[in-house]
Amino acid sequence: MTEIQNIPGIKNKKKRKLILSYTGSFDSLTRIKLGQIITEKTRDNPNSGRKVFKIFMELALNIYYYSGDRFNNDNDSGSSGTGTIHIYEESESYVIMTENKINAENIAHVTEKIAKINSLDRNGLRELKRDMTRLPRNTYGGSNIGLIYVALISAHPIEHKVIKIKKNYYSFNIIVKIKK
Repeated sequence: MTEIQNIPGIKNKKKRKLILSYTGSFDSLTRIKLGQIITEKTRDNPNSGRKVFKIFMELALNIYYYSGDRFNNDNDSGSSGTGTIHIYEESESYVIMTENKINAENIAHVTEKIAKINSLDRNGLRELKRDMTRLPRNTYGGSNIGLIYVALISAHPIEHKVIKIKKNYYSFNIIVKIKK
């Protein structure tokens, strides 16, 4: 697990309140239960709470589909990805952090995609999202718009960190900030 203090976008540890911390499989039942916890914990800030929930779901699905660690379970057909999620509340924002293992051959694609997303303004992101929905579906039946959607909802750049953990695997961290 990456040290929280070493990740960009995370303020002083003492000014944060942990809302959710989970490590394990991101199967459908788990995503539902974690979503319920998030809804309950963010009810005092309904607008930003909905954003936290939506971004959580997108990032949880990224782990479910793309994590290099797989878990066979009874809740979904086949296997689900495993990873970690932390959600913190700060005085003026929420911070969502995810971590999962990623295969070395996928690093360039995902980091280039994040760089492209971060280089665009809101209108550019909307146009990219429209363009991506016109392309053929990916292997998992999606249209590759999850991270674009995250950037549109959060209205902040998507921060990420890649750390080599084995010969062909890396720890992939995503950090998203949502203003209250």
